[in-house]
Amino acid sequence: MFLFERQSIWQANIVLQFLPVISLALTLMLIKSKIPFSLIPGFGKISGFLTLITALIGVMWFMDRINLVAWTYVPFSVILIGFVLTLLAIRFAWSKLF
Repeated sequence: MFLFERQSIWQANIVLQFLPVISLALTLMLIKSKIPFSLIPGFGKISGFLTLITALIGVMWFMDRINLVAWTYVPFSVILIGFVLTLLAIRFAWSKLF
């Protein structure tokens, strides 16, 4: 993912970066045209899982940008616990919103 690479976005291979996202969107549109998502068992769990992955990538990108590990003397285990608690808070807030 180009968010974490230390190179210019102009040097990124666009096909490898965006083709999976476009493929996922087209697949979901095709499925939705044939059958409503409410009839697919477990689809609510899949959307929750994708939300959690998106939140995880967002938190990882934020941590990468502020270089928290580089300028703090907090042990890594405390940072890891804070990361897990942040993910749980995001999951709880998302379930309350929708």
